[in-house]
Amino acid sequence: MNDLLRETLRDEAHQLGPAPVDLDAVIRSGRARVRRRRGGAVVIAACVCAAGIALSTSWLGHGAGSGDTRLPVAGAPTIDFAELQPSWAVGDVVHYGDATLGVAAAVHSYVLTAHGVVYADAEGTVRFDDGSGSTVVGRVDAGRGYLRADRQGRHAAWIDTSLPTPGLVVLDTATGEVVHGEGVREPAKDTEFGTPYVYAVDGHTVLWMDARGAQALDVRSGDTTVLDETADHFTIIAARDGVVVHDGLGILPGRGEGNGPDGHYVSKLSELPSGDYARVRTPTRMVTTASYGFLNPGGHLVAFEHDDAYAVFSTDDGAQVAGALNGPAWAVGYDWLDPRTTVVMALPDFSEDAEESSIDILTCSVPESVCTPVASGVARMDTDGAGGLALPVGEALG
Repeated sequence: MNDLLRETLRDEAHQLGPAPVDLDAVIRSGRARVRRRRGGAVVIAACVCAAGIALSTSWLGHGAGSGDTRLPVAGAPTIDFAELQPSWAVGDVVHYGDATLGVAAAVHSYVLTAHGVVYADAEGTVRFDDGSGSTVVGRVDAGRGYLRADRQGRHAAWIDTSLPTPGLVVLDTATGEVVHGEGVREPAKDTEFGTPYVYAVDGHTVLWMDARGAQALDVRSGDTTVLDETADHFTIIAARDGVVVHDGLGILPGRGEGNGPDGHYVSKLSELPSGDYARVRTPTRMVTTASYGFLNPGGHLVAFEHDDAYAVFSTDDGAQVAGALNGPAWAVGYDWLDPRTTVVMALPDFSEDAEESSIDILTCSVPESVCTPVASGVARMDTDGAGGLALPVGEALG
């Protein structure tokens, strides 16, 4: 999530052997259960639930008592995920504002949509939970557990490894339908510049890369636009409401091989494929080299870690509008409640020599930087990890 945290926490990668059962059948069954539950018209019989539980625990190899027994049950979702709330997860409990959601496995990484939680466990199993039960919907490489989603939309995406040929999967969490990837998985091969990767999901557009380069997929039409054939000229940092934050200028047609000056740039999603775009305007530049960022609703502000400190920049003119917070020894914004309020992870007493530090969750106004505590001591961060803490950023914190 950020350079300082990555240096502080210990990375752990978990490798699994071949699945003992038909993994694709398990995932198809799970997705079907999501569709039935979202429709609200089908009551799952007890015998069907029991069969689903047995299949899932056999596949995971954990056996009885694994904690993976809270599979979908009939009933309406219990949490309104469309209402933006601060969120974090510890173990198998996802916190969403004042509500808590017990899920089927310890959360290694997760993302939020307007309809629920898509999360991965440490072994790479991906599940969806709308508040009424968890369902297996896919698999990602263990370790970082990369997932991406539109926070206020319906789509989540990841590179699925449940079949011999991994592919891009896009799940519509409003309906439970896989709108891209089921049966027609993309040939996601390793590229010269890294493994296939989903940058971001914005509305109906999935920004991702594989052997064919960086691409924008329209999940409604299935049309794909290649933005950069080698995907080595830039990296997309964030996308929301049609605004894209990226580094380098290689993403812009006509720029050739070279990147621009150090920093991040802001472009309009609708203009990225335009051959005339590079000649029409120069993108807004923000003088920061953070490896991630989180755009606010509307896309006018982006929260970064800048020089190892909390920072917010304007995407309209590139200016920094908020800086280091008073109080916490270290803080970073990772979500937004509204266009002027960030959600922040803070370490009140962190130092590089400390053996551990408490982790707090705050909300902070922009640009005033007035912060309000949400939860204190949600986990303890030390050199072995973040105490089981996960944030809705789509990757593991360590």
